[in-house]
Amino acid sequence: MILPHGVLFRGNAEARIRQNLVQQGYIKGIIGLPPNLFYGTGIPACIIVLDKAGAAKRKGIFLVDASRGFMKDGNKNRLRSQDIHKIVDVFNHHTALDRYSRMVPFSEIKQNDYNLNIPRYIDASEPEDLHDLSAHLNGGIPNGDMDALEAYWHVFPGMRQDLFAADREGYSQLIINNCQLIIKEHPEFGAFAERTLAIYTDWYQAHGADLKGIVVGDKPKLLIKTLSEDLLHRFTEADLLDRYDIYQILMDYWEETMQDDVYLLVQDGWSAGNSLRELVVKKKVEKL
Repeated sequence: MILPHGVLFRGNAEARIRQNLVQQGYIKGIIGLPPNLFYGTGIPACIIVLDKAGAAKRKGIFLVDASRGFMKDGNKNRLRSQDIHKIVDVFNHHTALDRYSRMVPFSEIKQNDYNLNIPRYIDASEPEDLHDLSAHLNGGIPNGDMDALEAYWHVFPGMRQDLFAADREGYSQLIINNCQLIIKEHPEFGAFAERTLAIYTDWYQAHGADLKGIVVGDKPKLLIKTLSEDLLHRFTEADLLDRYDIYQILMDYWEETMQDDVYLLVQDGWSAGNSLRELVVKKKVEKL
């Protein structure tokens, strides 16, 4: 069910209904959605997944805070392909992600008086930007700030010492001027770029024959599903890259350019590429 977010925490009769549903184990999961998705209202909504199957054995409710994954579309917000895919993947596999999803046991829900407001259980707020007064006054880069980039130093283990040198205790100094150029020319960055490009190249070569072999009667939606799911799978282990961001690049290209060509091929064949296509917008013609 898609309902206003308020049903998760309002009192009186709604609270009694909510408590009964939780105690019966009928609520399998809750997905919090961004605000301003639906016409006629700007309030955030949520999806409540009800499932009686296995209710007696259920030990908790799986919560997903998907309120930050969207794009602006005019005066409304819109879920992107990557947002929808991530929600489905995480929910179906009950994947716990920091600041995004987790399984909340009934005992914790009971302690909160059966209030199901998602921020009570998932802190999706951005980490506070803490300022180091000593660094502001005396210069230097706090080592703690650089330690927070551990994911990058894991991929580029030698780059930190090539860019920074020890200053006073707890602080470091940048030892080069053109930081961007040094990073791009660093052998560890080059190796990272080659590994990433190799993933894409392998994917492209794996599907080249399928793309060149499109024939009349093929199913475009099946084609893009095959391409996109394989791309998503191949970038699962890619360093530093969000595979859903890569997935979105392909889906944007499909929506803006590729799907028109594929639909033309499956309808008229490759010979259609030899003729010019003239697109006429009816409203513009009527104004002439």
